[in-house]
Amino acid sequence: MGQQQFLLTVLGVVIIGISIRIGFRIVDAQYMQQSRDQLISHMQTVYGYAEAFATKTKKQGGGAGTYTGFRLPKNMSQLTSGTFTATVSGTTNLTIVGTGKIKGNNGKSPVSVTYKITKRKLTKPTINN
Repeated sequence: MGQQQFLLTVLGVVIIGISIRIGFRIVDAQYMQQSRDQLISHMQTVYGYAEAFATKTKKQGGGAGTYTGFRLPKNMSQLTSGTFTATVSGTTNLTIVGTGKIKGNNGKSPVSVTYKITKRKLTKPTINN
């Protein structure tokens, strides 16, 4: 009888250990997805800010239909979810990159999301890692 109890105890410990491990993986996956969602959400805010800049006239401090002169404000470039950059190429093309602070799927490099705005039209984001 003692051997059966010992085997059942060991089996119970193994099952609980596996369950805990699976739970940690689920929480990690949820945390990574939340980080991606936060990056995308903030990048849409940055896009709105860039569009507002482009629609203003030069007298109003805007780009008069272009992104020329657009700079990301400091309070929008660094958040708890990550860092953000906006790069203007040409007059109507803008690239917004958000880099998260947590490691992505490969466990080495952080989550990164890129939006490309071409001729003032937003494209689907590219999610790396």
